[in-house]
Formats: sequence, structure tokens, C-alpha cells
Amino acid sequence: MGDLNMMYESMMRRCGLPVALLFVATSIAYAQDARELQHFGSSAVPANVAAHNAEVAIVDAGGEAALQIQLAPEGESWVAIQAPEGVWDCAGATGVAVEFKNASSEAVQIRVRLENPGPHGPSAGVSEPVSVPPGETIIAEIEFGGSKGSPFWGMRGVPLAGRGSRDHNVDATQLAVIRVYPEGPGAAVSVQVRAVRTFGEAPRFRDEIPFPFIDRFGQFMHDT
Repeated sequence: MGDLNMMYESMMRRCGLPVALLFVATSIAYAQDARELQHFGSSAVPANVAAHNAEVAIVDAGGEAALQIQLAPEGESWVAIQAPEGVWDCAGATGVAVEFKNASSEAVQIRVRLENPGPHGPSAGVSEPVSVPPGETIIAEIEFGGSKGSPFWGMRGVPLAGRGSRDHNVDATQLAVIRVYPEGPGAAVSVQVRAVRTFGEAPRFRDEIPFPFIDRFGQFMHDT
């Protein structure tokens, strides 16, 4: 096992990746300067919340107001939280964290998508699947990713960040919609949205990684 770990460590260092990524999974907590994007403080559904083939209402969730979402089992069904002023400028943040509570006795499978202005759809932004166990409250974190103009566009991973750091076509400075919809056809979905905030700090890969960084053998060419 020791030899295997040494081999992995050597491989990670050659690729410019933090060795700890191989063994430790970490979670991102709300930053102290996390920005609240949506507040549910009254009995009325906010005017910037839109629903298609779905029902929404403000409910009491343990002494705090929450947005109750009921998604239909068939057809296109979604609830969209739209930026009140057209867009949110989330420059400097890693992404958006949405707090969900499942008050039902069945697990909920949904998807959350961050979108820029324009027609909605899979190409309009980035999305992540979210599973909320029965009776549980979870925080789903959806990262903005980079932009199509990034030097890392098309890569499945980048030095210092690792796998999954691929670029996406969402601009954090032009976040227009946070959309919630079913992961797939099936039973009706009922879930509560309790908070919507930004989280983390955007990585500055352009400044931290020297170019070029891959040699003719496809290996990371700089000391780590």
C-alpha cells in the first residue's frame, strides 16, 4: 500500500495537483462574505419567482420562511428564481449554494441550473443533480466554472484544481436565473428552498499556473 501511495503522490506532483486531493474529500462552507441572493421573509411569494407547470408557496420551516416547490411528474416543470435587477454580479465567488429541505418521506431527486440571460436550456448555464434524503436539509453547491474564453477550455482537469474543473458557459458577473427542475420523469417532487447564497472564492488559475505547463511527453513541466 505504501508503494502505491508513493506512486500516486509522484503522479499527482508531476501533474501539478495537490496530493491531498487523492485521499481527502473536503466540503466548502459559506464564506464570511457570502452574499444572500434571495430572501423569503414575507408570506407572499416574491415577484421574481416564476413557475412553469409547478406550484409555489411560502411556508413556515421551523420558524423561518421558505419557498415550497411542487414540481409536476410529467411535462416540462420548473421554478425559476430570477435576479430582481436583471442579473446578479457574483464576481469573485465560486458559485451558488442553495439550502433545500425535504419534509416528505421519500427522497427527492432534482437538478439546479445557473443561467445567464437569454433562452433557458442545457446550453444556457451549468447544472448539478441534487438528492435530498427524506426529512433532511442539505446545501447544494453549484460552481460557476470558467468561461469559454479561458485558456483551460475543454480540459477535464487543470493543475492545482484537479478533475472536474472543466470550463462552463456561465458568466458569474451575469447570473440571471437559478432554476430548479426534476432530475427526470417520475413522481411529483415536493421540496423547500430555505436560503440562496454565493459561496467560496473564485480560483485565479490564470495567475497561479505558468504557461506553457505541459512538456512534449504530456507531463506537468514545472516544480511544485
